[in-house]
Amino acid sequence: MRDTVVYVHALLGLIVFCIGLLQFVLKRGGKNHRRLGRVYFFSWIGLLCSGAYIGDLFITIIGLFGFYYVFTGFRFAVLKEKPMKWYDKAFMLAGLLFSLILLYYAVKLYFVGNLNFAIISLVFGLLFGLSTTQDVSRYILEKPIQKKNFGKMDWFFNHSARMIVSYIAALSAFTSIQDIFGNIALNFLVPVLFGTAYMVYTEKKYIREFKL
Repeated sequence: MRDTVVYVHALLGLIVFCIGLLQFVLKRGGKNHRRLGRVYFFSWIGLLCSGAYIGDLFITIIGLFGFYYVFTGFRFAVLKEKPMKWYDKAFMLAGLLFSLILLYYAVKLYFVGNLNFAIISLVFGLLFGLSTTQDVSRYILEKPIQKKNFGKMDWFFNHSARMIVSYIAALSAFTSIQDIFGNIALNFLVPVLFGTAYMVYTEKKYIREFKL
């Protein structure tokens, strides 16, 4: 059973990798973009579940980090300017809780001498915590910390950025499993570094394109 789940997990990871790449290359919007987006979303659900089955709690929470951005990014595309549902807000609160668990792991792993995973937990926990805190503040408490607002295109920027982050998370898992950079921390964090730079670039690009 475990071997079967491992193969399914690997296949789903490949699907996420390929579709994510296609979404960057192909023209955004339209039926193909939405169809591929749905496959990407449901593949991520399978990836999370299979990863939880074959991994431990720490790996599952790292997976939840990526899935948080898939789910919220998908919901922004669906809702656009419509108000969020109760389950969107509940998911954001759950994300905030899991970010705190990641930060707890960072401290725990540091004191047992596992520096690489302590760094990974700290970086992902801080990123996760920053995002979820901003989401809870803006969409639940209605007191936004971040003043950035793109008006009617706000949903688009949220959708784009969150899907990029989810892809970064998937790439981090891939480079870690394949040991691309020969170091546990680098395998996780190099995709984060380059992905963040790409996300900043795309935001500036869309600001120019939409004349915001």
